[in-house]
Amino acid sequence: MEEQSLVDVAENVNKKQITFETVDSTIRNNKTNEIYEVVKNDRVTPNDYFRDTRLIHLKTNDTLSYNPGDIIDIIPVNLQSEVADAITKLQWEENADKPFIIKANGSIELPEEWKTTQTLRNLLEKSLDIFGIPNLKMARSLYSLIENDLSEEEKTKLSDAESFVKSCINEKKSIFDVLCEFPTKNLKIEEIIEIIPTIKARSYSIASSRKVSGDNTIELIIGINDFTTANNENRVGIATKWISTLNPSEKIYAEVKEGVMKFDSFADHPVIMICTGTGIASIRCCLQERIAQGQKENYLFFGFRHTNSDDYFIDELKKYAEEGNVKLFLAASRDQPEKVYVQNKLNENAKLVYELIHKKDAHIIVSGYI
Repeated sequence: MEEQSLVDVAENVNKKQITFETVDSTIRNNKTNEIYEVVKNDRVTPNDYFRDTRLIHLKTNDTLSYNPGDIIDIIPVNLQSEVADAITKLQWEENADKPFIIKANGSIELPEEWKTTQTLRNLLEKSLDIFGIPNLKMARSLYSLIENDLSEEEKTKLSDAESFVKSCINEKKSIFDVLCEFPTKNLKIEEIIEIIPTIKARSYSIASSRKVSGDNTIELIIGINDFTTANNENRVGIATKWISTLNPSEKIYAEVKEGVMKFDSFADHPVIMICTGTGIASIRCCLQERIAQGQKENYLFFGFRHTNSDDYFIDELKKYAEEGNVKLFLAASRDQPEKVYVQNKLNENAKLVYELIHKKDAHIIVSGYI
């Protein structure tokens, strides 16, 4: 089948040239993104619990270098079945599997994987954020490309990009929802690529210390993000939906990055750690590191909903407490009629907290929604 050049095609249509925004998260197979193997992807909440939370182990062939508080950027992809369904509903089947070559204009740097022969289906699966949140650039590009095909009512709705995007966010509409709402059947491949932004990497706190998990393994605790739209449709976030499908031995692209917490600044001080839910991730990493270094003045205020449901790593934490490596203050907010939060535990132990801060120069770490 004859390959098409997007630039050539574009130049034959209104003399319009295609430009591409370079986004790190779309780059594959280069030195900025490492390949990780999924070792474990276990649900750690009960199957009948409303919240699906995963404990994930990732392994790389390289020696990792990171500190407590650092993060890992993971690059998700769209599920093949959902992309196939979107192509059908948008009536893009005719062009979905036609091969083409993307050429950049001027000094624009294309992602590595875009430099090979592509298909629209492949880009929608691996690079284009069709199920993501609409933004101003997307709304304005869409309006300029389909303005002549819009009714007066549709023009009024889409021409005010700021108001339109705000309403989409409030109603939890995706870019796919928007494309279904307007006449987009006849969009050309280069126009589709212009409209839909690229998939961004998602950042997750590293939940393990190298001193415990080893130099080539990272542990993560990730809550699957489900939500309800304005139309009462249940959905799951793009990244965590994909993460929930990962099986051991699968490969993903990710990159370890420096976080905001500077561990060295409080390594020799007592530390008061305050966290809720999956906010335990960076706290656990810090706690493991401090225990490995022989630091025993660790005070953890950990909030969660229910005992034996979302009290993540609780057996490990209790073991540390029994060994004298941490003082635990647990707040199970829904275990009793009257809700108990970490704030309540801090108030109950106000004298201890005061003395730690004012007499021992303790540092405080807060993680999660407090």
